[in-house]
Amino acid sequence: MRTMPFLSRLAVSGAMLAIMLQPGAALPQAQSTSPAFALGDRNQPADITADRLEVLDGKGLAIFDGNVKVLQGKTSLETVKLTVSYGEGNGGKNSGGAATGEPSSATPNTSPSANALAGNIRTILAEGDVRMSTGAQSVLAERAEVDIAQSVAMLSGSVSLAQGSSSFETEAMEIVFGGEADAPGNGIRRVTAPGKVKLSSPGQTAEADSAVVEMADQVAYLTGNVVVSDGNGVMNAGKLMIEYERADSAEALPGNNVKRISADGRVRLKSGAQVANADSLEVRMADQLAILNGNVVVVDGQSTIATGSLNIEFLPDNRNGAQGSGGIRRITAPGRIVLRSKDQTATASSAVVDMVAQTAVLAGNVRVEQGSSLLTTARLNITFLKGGGSARGPGGGLGGGIRQITAPGKVRLTSQDQVVTADKAVVRMQENHAILSGNVVLSQGKNVVKGCELDFNLATNFAKMKSCPETGTGRVKMLFTPKSAGDQ
Repeated sequence: MRTMPFLSRLAVSGAMLAIMLQPGAALPQAQSTSPAFALGDRNQPADITADRLEVLDGKGLAIFDGNVKVLQGKTSLETVKLTVSYGEGNGGKNSGGAATGEPSSATPNTSPSANALAGNIRTILAEGDVRMSTGAQSVLAERAEVDIAQSVAMLSGSVSLAQGSSSFETEAMEIVFGGEADAPGNGIRRVTAPGKVKLSSPGQTAEADSAVVEMADQVAYLTGNVVVSDGNGVMNAGKLMIEYERADSAEALPGNNVKRISADGRVRLKSGAQVANADSLEVRMADQLAILNGNVVVVDGQSTIATGSLNIEFLPDNRNGAQGSGGIRRITAPGRIVLRSKDQTATASSAVVDMVAQTAVLAGNVRVEQGSSLLTTARLNITFLKGGGSARGPGGGLGGGIRQITAPGKVRLTSQDQVVTADKAVVRMQENHAILSGNVVLSQGKNVVKGCELDFNLATNFAKMKSCPETGTGRVKMLFTPKSAGDQ
């Protein structure tokens, strides 16, 4: 059975999710716990221009209408209408009107004393074609509301967060402030998208019913009908969690700060004709390890692997996974495993596939069944042919087929009414040749042949028993029992 290329790329898909949900990676940064405009550093001056301005001082409202533009340092906001609610502290006065509670107007494209209001702002409401940007990051929404007292920002209506060629789309998003300014997220505590989300990066997409990013814990969650695809494979899960190390920069490369990825809720991985199902999946980046756990079933055409747990080790320096299966070092099934093909079934207590050495080991109560034939032994060593291409070289898949099968310990082979036992067995697949050696006993009914080596040609079904020179007889022992009249 070929290995599953999508498993080795899972770290890449997980890393893509991590950078998309990374604290501050696609959100305008707030450098304080109570940002004035939820844009940039509140200590920087904010320049506001609009076609019209209406100030209701008695109600504590300033309404900017028509082609509203706010510029604060490197961060900007554009919208159709901006309503600012402010409290006392500006002396009861404002530019453009008397403090009578009556509306006042300002000259188009001019700004009132925005900085004078900044320290007393309660809420900010942006309505209509909201566009925020800072550096390479941008946010689009139909509506954005910031409650300064509650330290909460709400974005709604076709929300799209973008950074470079990556984007995060949803219908509504809540941003809770309150973290430390120098902590992950730069003052953002939590980001929640309660509805369907879609994350896109070149060649990769992820969708889910909801998403939550806990900045302080450095954990991101995708929940409900999670689908991750990269053009080569698809992963389905009920829930996906990404835990990452604290990043010194929001611009860190994808996967460089990812610590762990886990998925549960019946995980399904599909790549071409290969499908893997499990109760859960865990990827430990530092250990270069992916673990499928619980009712693991891997299907490749007519071949199936069933086991309780499957561990996949990646090659060193392959933190982000690898294209194809070239990044896999070893696959281990530490518990009972069942392998089925069109006409064969093999079971063992454990199995290890070494992709670099191109070997596999089945150990513990090994049974191989094919039709009426049964082979039992304590251990089977399988050596695969070396592949000619990079995709099937060491660490890149299991070559062009099986080269040799070895049972180094006691082996028993049963086929219909024939039984062969020996101390060990070697099958050379390319030569169609099998050799059973050491205290070989071949029996059929009451007829018995004993020798030191049984040489069997798999192509012609011709077998030859060799004697044991060390016994001094140099002869093969045979015992034939004639049928009695009652034998059938």
